[in-house]
Amino acid sequence: MRATLGLWIACGLVCLGCGKPVIEGGPANTSSTETASTTAAADGEEAAAATTSASTADGELAIGPENTKIGFVGTHVGAEPKPRTGGFEKFSGTAKLDADGKIASVVVDIAADSLWTQHPPLTAHLNAPDFLDTREYPTAKFESTKIEPGAADGEVTVTGDLTLHGVTKEITFPAKLGV
Repeated sequence: MRATLGLWIACGLVCLGCGKPVIEGGPANTSSTETASTTAAADGEEAAAATTSASTADGELAIGPENTKIGFVGTHVGAEPKPRTGGFEKFSGTAKLDADGKIASVVVDIAADSLWTQHPPLTAHLNAPDFLDTREYPTAKFESTKIEPGAADGEVTVTGDLTLHGVTKEITFPAKLGV
């Protein structure tokens, strides 16, 4: 069996220096995942893009940059609140599939310093101590706690615990699975 998995994570990042949200989202804002998907599509990017496939073994799919995309969309605080997209280039994990080939759980370890955005100064700022502080906190982790069917075939809504900057919060985001 061959499978592909795409994840688009809408997570909440807050500037530690000023306390203002940088990336909308988090557990209290369930519409953030819809906003992320809509904004990404408006930017011409698929919200859950998987570029290649990987083999599954015993209902497990090894996931990484070769078959999965982890990204985010945020609104810049200031005079021009244009959406900012970004993601992580280095990560690894496992997606477990049930007997029907549907996603049952996901665990992903992320190299926090592999963060990228469309704007190099923003990338540097997000890696700095007042945001992710990737020197002090070099890894991030996501573990799903619930996966529910989405509106269309192959779509799911994933809820789980995201650990960034040493803090764990529950988030919910859309994902697509192609088997």
